[in-house]
Amino acid sequence: MSLHERFWAKVRVAPANMCWEWLGAKSRGGYGEIWVRNENRPESKVARAHRLSWEFRNGKIPNDLLVCHHCDNPSCVNPDHLFVGTIADNMADKKKKGREAPQKGEQNHNSRLSSEQVAAILSSDQSQRKLASIYGVGKTAIANIKARRRWAHLE
Repeated sequence: MSLHERFWAKVRVAPANMCWEWLGAKSRGGYGEIWVRNENRPESKVARAHRLSWEFRNGKIPNDLLVCHHCDNPSCVNPDHLFVGTIADNMADKKKKGREAPQKGEQNHNSRLSSEQVAAILSSDQSQRKLASIYGVGKTAIANIKARRRWAHLE
């Protein structure tokens, strides 16, 4: 079976204005994945389904460009929902749609500290090593807080 046939066997095609859902394997981020054999080499590799969909319609993806989704659905392979762009284009599209994740303080999903803990760190005269031990973070995190490189939005 050709790559084209294997690809379309894993797609739920809908009307052109709707997402065409990838039914095959997906990455942790929800992007469709399919094994592709390189004709010039014996090994195979995993390719992103939305990138293949764009290539089937438009040809080779220019170097250093992403294939982005107008629909913001990573499992969509509808070529009408895809566009090529730089990382900056993708970030601008994300911002325009209001999909930027909150990054400050406790709203950041990676945050280990609360606003109250950071306030206590800022007002403390204990060593960075001691504060890192108390709050279960690294000395660099404490140094960044003290230097206002992190949590600078707090008064």
